[in-house]
Amino acid sequence: MSQASSLTELQQHIEDLAAAIEAQKAALQDLISQHKEAQNRLNFFVDPMARLPLEIQSHIFLCVEPKSSYRDSRNTPHPNSNLPPVVFLSVCRLWRDIALSTPKLWNKLELNGLPRPPNYLKFCNMWLDRARTLALSVSLRGSLDLQQNVLDLVGQYVDQLENLTLDLTPHNLDTPNIPFTLDQGMQFPCLKRLSLQSSEPFSFGSMGQWLGVLAAAPLLSTLDLDDVFFDVEDGDEIPSAPLVVASLDTLYLGSPFAYDVLGEHSSTARILRYLTLPALKSLTISSFNISYDEFFAFLSRSSPPLESFQMIVQDNWTLPVIARFARLVPTLVTLELSAMDFRVAEEAHRFLPFFEVLGTSDLLPHLRKFTLSTDTPWTVDYGMLQRMLTLRATACPARLECFELCLPVYENYTPNPPPNEVEGALRRLVQDGLKIHIGSHAQNVL
Repeated sequence: MSQASSLTELQQHIEDLAAAIEAQKAALQDLISQHKEAQNRLNFFVDPMARLPLEIQSHIFLCVEPKSSYRDSRNTPHPNSNLPPVVFLSVCRLWRDIALSTPKLWNKLELNGLPRPPNYLKFCNMWLDRARTLALSVSLRGSLDLQQNVLDLVGQYVDQLENLTLDLTPHNLDTPNIPFTLDQGMQFPCLKRLSLQSSEPFSFGSMGQWLGVLAAAPLLSTLDLDDVFFDVEDGDEIPSAPLVVASLDTLYLGSPFAYDVLGEHSSTARILRYLTLPALKSLTISSFNISYDEFFAFLSRSSPPLESFQMIVQDNWTLPVIARFARLVPTLVTLELSAMDFRVAEEAHRFLPFFEVLGTSDLLPHLRKFTLSTDTPWTVDYGMLQRMLTLRATACPARLECFELCLPVYENYTPNPPPNEVEGALRRLVQDGLKIHIGSHAQNVL
């Protein structure tokens, strides 16, 4: 046999072997497919999930939430491939199909532990895509320094964004500023709730930028500012007239320590200078560090249907100031006052002017719930308290339904009991339907 003939036969043999390998591969793939199909049929009989309608399957998946310890941690990476709903994708094909057919599993993104690597943000991109056209809730927690790609992620889904929470701190704690910059002209057509938070009082950028965000969110109903404030700088584009946010009905301004630490420019409540809120129903001010004239000007131009007001009381709420406030918010139903400055002895005496105004006038005629709380021991003035409660429970158009005075628990402090005649009067008010609690959360002196 010639060398040429042997070479031809060897080449043919290699081709035959390659063809046989491909045939075996095809046969193996066919067997694998048959095995999967048989397993799926078996799952249908033994797995109760497989026999349920998709709507019920989806509902079951929606009831499964990651442990709160994961969701509450600022530094724990989330989304997490070891937690729902991502873990559903690797159980079996049925569970994967259910998860991918349930957009509501993917319309909430809590991105903790920032900064994160770019590939992790791609994973978040894929997560939000699975929500399809649903409204989105996005929470960003950690440090946003040098994380422009995170802002780009927010911008990509801005048309679907319904709830946005930014719980951030600067990388450099010596500089109380977070370099947060959004594209000018960005619109938030679906945004209903905006929450800006920090573990320490920090600046979240310029006042003009955030007023622009509020102006670009026509459906915004809740604004929560907790330990954050905005800088007002030369050249900042602030509207000449206060911005009207017609849909905002809930406003929380919380920075009780920022003013003491960083000075007047750190006032969270300063934003009220630049806003008009005609639909406002609930207002919380943790640190009242703007002037009364500014606050009352805000209430006058807004003329809001305010129903709930919560405030940490400063020591300069005098009788005329309280009366003027009450006349501007006649629709108030719930009033909650706190005296939380442990550096001031008997600071709850700040409540007494409110007792006098509410006990000697028909201001706040719709008040139904009045709550006071203090962190320092206080000798309660029961005579003034009883006169106020009697008027409010018997002589006002809307009777007071609930009064709470929450006092602290200290080893050497016991709330003073009411005199016998006052206690009898208070108990008669209770018999007539007024709920009264005076003392710690666990004890009531009545």
